[in-house]
Amino acid sequence: MCEFIDKKTIKLSRNLSELDKFVLDFSEIMKKHCKYVIVSGYVSILFGRSRVTEDIDMIIPFLSKEKFNLLHADLIKNGFDIVNADNIEELYDMLITSHSIRYAYKNNVIPNMEIKFAKDIIQKQVIEDNITVKIGNKELNISPLELQIAFKEKILRSDKDKEDARHLELMFKGNLDLEKLKRYRQMLK
Repeated sequence: MCEFIDKKTIKLSRNLSELDKFVLDFSEIMKKHCKYVIVSGYVSILFGRSRVTEDIDMIIPFLSKEKFNLLHADLIKNGFDIVNADNIEELYDMLITSHSIRYAYKNNVIPNMEIKFAKDIIQKQVIEDNITVKIGNKELNISPLELQIAFKEKILRSDKDKEDARHLELMFKGNLDLEKLKRYRQMLK
């Protein structure tokens, strides 16, 4: 069951999957170190779309090397490990050169959290305009639904992405800001 508490907060009541638990565990650590927002396919999955994914996409603001080192150490201490690099120096270099990095539970590759620094005005704005989803006593931040829908329709445009967008549009019919959705669709043409 999904309920809007206000325009920026959704309460979600359902049984958690292993993927949900992974995302919530990871997000709990992230929120201690920086703002973040989850975007793309997992948002649709979170709200009941039945499909699989190997990775969850997360955007964070630029972090200094020192702040990133603290975040990385906390992730490692809490059972996560690097998937696509050999060391922390390489990870940070990947982030500052607009590449993504991946973490998974130790001794696993899937699922993994794909993290990247916000690189443009839309990604920076989505971090600020996020929606909080409360699940039990935990919460996570997702992109605004209107932007999520428009981005999947106008930028990503695969069949899977269009289906994700349609699912969100149907799921949140009556709760979407249709003017905002229209503006995003025009902006992303």
